[in-house]
Amino acid sequence: MVAKAGAVPHYVFPRAEDVFRRASEITWHQDEPFGSTSIFAQWCVFAEARRVGIKVMLDGQGADEPLAGYHWSYAWHLLTLLRRGRLGEIARTIRARAGAHGIGVPEQLMRLAAVALPSAVAEPLRARHSAAGHAWLRSEALRALRPAPAALELASAVNGLPEVVPKRAWFTGPLKGEMRDGVEATLRRYPGLLDEEAARAFAAQMLEGRRPMDFALWRIVNLGIWGELFNASP
Repeated sequence: MVAKAGAVPHYVFPRAEDVFRRASEITWHQDEPFGSTSIFAQWCVFAEARRVGIKVMLDGQGADEPLAGYHWSYAWHLLTLLRRGRLGEIARTIRARAGAHGIGVPEQLMRLAAVALPSAVAEPLRARHSAAGHAWLRSEALRALRPAPAALELASAVNGLPEVVPKRAWFTGPLKGEMRDGVEATLRRYPGLLDEEAARAFAAQMLEGRRPMDFALWRIVNLGIWGELFNASP
């Protein structure tokens, strides 16, 4: 595409050591906790644009949508296959996803049921499924709140495409200590907001590679960064 358009390419290579070094600055500009380190990757792109004198840009990561790259898209894909009677393809897709991403068969079937069943049945199912996957949200402080399933979905890598940033390699490697410290900082700043034992277990499972990596862990950490930056506390 670069050759065809005669464009001048610019490449950026986000570095693990800059994630926490830039986190407060990026959070200040976002004005709220941000959901994934893909925002950091975009920050690096815009920094390069500014460096070469470009002040206004149209931005987007639109490939995620037309290529059904989000993990929650799979449930709808499986539902389409189910309606067409393509049971063999459903089985192959579930096995492949379990192997490639470590997402178990029961969880995939649960998500399929949540979109396939009538709303009256599916809504309680989605709520139970979301709560089960996020034990760190089951604190007394949050018990009275009814979590929206969409808000609890995990932002995962685009299927079949490179990750915007190598979160698994970074979080379980050079940023492992800082991620663990970040979880503890959030728990100290917001005592009782999250289930502390479950949050620590959730972090340990991901950082030690015993659980598929997702950005829920970063959201816990960034909540603390945001709280410290804006002095937000109970």
